[in-house]
Amino acid sequence: MPARSDDLPGLTVRLNAYRAAPPTERARLWEDLFPALKRLARSRISAAGLQGREQPTELVIAKYEELDRALGRTDASWENRARFFSYVALSMRRHLVAQAKKKAGEELLDENRTADAWSPTLVLALEQALDVVREELPRHTMAFMLRYYLGHSHDEIMEIMSDSYQTKALLASDLTVVRRTLIRQLDGEATALPATRSDAAVPHLSGGPASG
Repeated sequence: MPARSDDLPGLTVRLNAYRAAPPTERARLWEDLFPALKRLARSRISAAGLQGREQPTELVIAKYEELDRALGRTDASWENRARFFSYVALSMRRHLVAQAKKKAGEELLDENRTADAWSPTLVLALEQALDVVREELPRHTMAFMLRYYLGHSHDEIMEIMSDSYQTKALLASDLTVVRRTLIRQLDGEATALPATRSDAAVPHLSGGPASG
């Protein structure tokens, strides 16, 4: 277990007593848990390859409210400390993934930045998202690939895709649509993709508290 918690005697009992504990006892538990949670956060950040971009202390603080709710649930029952730390690890991983996607989406909004200047996080995140978007927006996606992956100018794209584009306004609109659609994909939204006339061809966490 990445978070060494052997120096916390009676932890499982304290975790299960949390919902009925007075504020002073709850605060004492968080104080005792903090070093182990910080070590676990550092481990999760390292596993995600986000060293230097995410800080362990900030990650622990970001998850405090969720963990407080999980411990305070009336049906919360922690079999052992390992189960609790597994729950925390999954929660931290989910948070890191969400943050990475959010930052990737913000990066994607920069229409002047091409793939050679994208972060590894954005490049990786787009691999699956592009496959999904391509099915519904093939024209848009082709233009996006030409512009951002191959570095073609708008004029060059209009020449390459002359059957699809006669005006720069339509091309610019398509690029905006595909960027926003990709961002929705990165955010995990299940909304339908926008239909276009010319495109007819194309927290409950596992390992959490169990019922008593």
